[in-house]
Amino acid sequence: MNVQILVSILAIGITILISNVIAQQEPLKKSDFTLDIDKSGKVNEFFVKGENICKSEICKYEIADSSTLLTNGPEYDIYYSIDFRIIDEANKDLTPKKRELVEQWRIGGYCNTYDIIEKPNGQERYLCNDSVQLVHNGFEQYWYYQSNGTYYIPEEKFILNGTFNGN
Repeated sequence: MNVQILVSILAIGITILISNVIAQQEPLKKSDFTLDIDKSGKVNEFFVKGENICKSEICKYEIADSSTLLTNGPEYDIYYSIDFRIIDEANKDLTPKKRELVEQWRIGGYCNTYDIIEKPNGQERYLCNDSVQLVHNGFEQYWYYQSNGTYYIPEEKFILNGTFNGN
């Protein structure tokens, strides 16, 4: 009977210890940049933030054009680009043509594959990382993000997340 009490006390102590460790961990940081795009160029999710990108903090993204491509070996680089508008409430007093001009953006580049995970069921994952460049069209302003991405086969889907590095 004493052994059962000791095991119960030990189990409670371990549970409390694990709960305290979990509570002390920092919450997961949301990415400053997220892109989820499939082979056809359809953007499933897109989000970007950085200094002076969305001044009002009430912005909508409107995708104009997008593409992605996984190259054949030996490097298996992943190329992507998106032309889009950041519709910012801070620009609401501008004339329509001026507003259209200042809301044009482009993000793109390539992601260097550093690992390939091949599964017996035919699924493949191409893991990559690189620096992403966000360009404010016509203004020669740039924002940089350190990124990590995964290209999924057979889904033909590319997901890229990044952390803002500065202008």
